[in-house]
Amino acid sequence: MDDADRERARGRIFVLAAGAAFSVGGPLVRLLEEATPWQFLLYRSGAVAVAAAAYLALRGTLLGSVRAAGLDAVVGGIGLGTAFAGFIFSVTHTTVANTLILLSTAPLWTALLGWVVLRERVRGTAWLAIGGGFAGIAIMASDNVALGTFGATFADGAALAAALGFATFSVAIRRGRARDMAPAILFAGLLTAAVAGLAVVLGGESLRLGAHDATIAVGYGVIALGAGFGLYTIGSRSIPAVELTVLSMSEVVLGPLWVWLAFDETPAGLTLLGGAVILAAVLVLAVAGSRER
Repeated sequence: MDDADRERARGRIFVLAAGAAFSVGGPLVRLLEEATPWQFLLYRSGAVAVAAAAYLALRGTLLGSVRAAGLDAVVGGIGLGTAFAGFIFSVTHTTVANTLILLSTAPLWTALLGWVVLRERVRGTAWLAIGGGFAGIAIMASDNVALGTFGATFADGAALAAALGFATFSVAIRRGRARDMAPAILFAGLLTAAVAGLAVVLGGESLRLGAHDATIAVGYGVIALGAGFGLYTIGSRSIPAVELTVLSMSEVVLGPLWVWLAFDETPAGLTLLGGAVILAAVLVLAVAGSRER
């Protein structure tokens, strides 16, 4: 194994670990007592921003990295901020499994964006996988639309927005891999906290959060997201954008398992069927990508 192979193997381990860190998000949200989605998002995103700033400051590169990161980090931050918000609004209106399964479409969106932005080739098998993934989305959404369940339909849309935002983040940091892309996480935290704070004020909600919910929000931001996206960003330096999102889908496997064990939360039948189609499509995409390399 040469140095490049070792670097890729190291990157894969980091991204798998990042997915495991992300997977605790659903159970933590279920532990909230009073926080509204905007309040939780404000505290969680603020914690992410503080953690990212502290990491860069300890390295002595805060201002230098922010200046050097450029437009790619800004675009990545906007995408990641969208993923932050979409996940919270989805998981508070539907099951964790439903949210994470739709979030698992991120590799399909990444393949499309990577083709457009990075000129990373998408072969016939990958196009087939993308089509299959979108068919799975349709299966999952059809149940909610047919039943007229606005909350669940809104949750599906929010989860898909999160997937697209995550794909945008992945492609952006991959595009800027020659530079330190950690500032993208800082931008995401600051942007999302600002939007959430404005929404809290305009909605007449309190900026203060109880100790229990504040601890969960800050812990989630620092440990699950700060550490998780730090590992994810490091991994992006050595593996392609699509593989990044595929490997991070360890979150999709572990997240529903945690809430099933802790809260006995199970998804509906069509969610499982559509999810199986989506995960099969992602697996096909991963296998096709490994054969190309």
